[in-house]
Amino acid sequence: MAVVNKDPYAKPVLIGGLVVIGAAALVLVSSLFHTISRNSTVGAQDNTMAVAAAADNIKPIGTVVTVDKSVAPVARTGEQVYTAVCTSCHTAGVLNAPKPDDKAAWEPRVAKGLKGLLTSATNGLNQMPAKGGDPSLTDQELTDAIVYMTAKAGFDLSKEAQAAAPAGGAAPAAAATQAAPAAQGAAPAAQAAGGNGEKTYRSACFACHDAGVANAPKLGDKAAWGPRIANGMDTLYTHSLTGFNAMPAKGGNAALSDDDVKAAVDFMVSQGK
Repeated sequence: MAVVNKDPYAKPVLIGGLVVIGAAALVLVSSLFHTISRNSTVGAQDNTMAVAAAADNIKPIGTVVTVDKSVAPVARTGEQVYTAVCTSCHTAGVLNAPKPDDKAAWEPRVAKGLKGLLTSATNGLNQMPAKGGDPSLTDQELTDAIVYMTAKAGFDLSKEAQAAAPAGGAAPAAAATQAAPAAQGAAPAAQAAGGNGEKTYRSACFACHDAGVANAPKLGDKAAWGPRIANGMDTLYTHSLTGFNAMPAKGGNAALSDDDVKAAVDFMVSQGK
């Protein structure tokens, strides 16, 4: 029978290995319990959803906007009204509209007095639409525009305007601008920027095209716009820029850029297709 030699180091190595493994297991278990203890909250309850639901239940159904009715809108001056509304016809004398500096044309009209001029401007006369086609104009703004135009022609209606103003009311806004020299050009107050066609239309073209003055095709009238569109956009641009029949160049507002006028044509054509 063979004799097996025993390794004197086998037992100590085995025991040492078991000790190392046990120590490692102990460290791992201790670390696990420490992590659980650090990241847990004893006795706390997660109420996140309950808080969100409560906030949703008590949020306002709507909002209320208060307006101070004691603050009146700022009135436009006579020059601003003329530039935004009246210039389309009066600058070029469309359909015999008296030009601002044409004293002879204004003389028989001024003879009616400010009240008569205001009545004609408010209700419309011949081809001129009521309030120049802008129903938002107030009586005071319309009065100031008349005083401004007649002042450029050499007539002073400011005293009549002051007499007609309500007691304690402010003097007509046109009084501050009536002394402007006739040769001074009015800067466009509502001129469209960046070629905005609709804004240009509302500021310069609407006076004739809304009411069909002098057979101007009304906005949205497909039957009237059809044959004009058939002539091509280049022809429409040329007519608008240089004038055609009773329509003055650039609708009577020479301060408009070519791009603005073309944009307004594009807008009207888009509504007439």
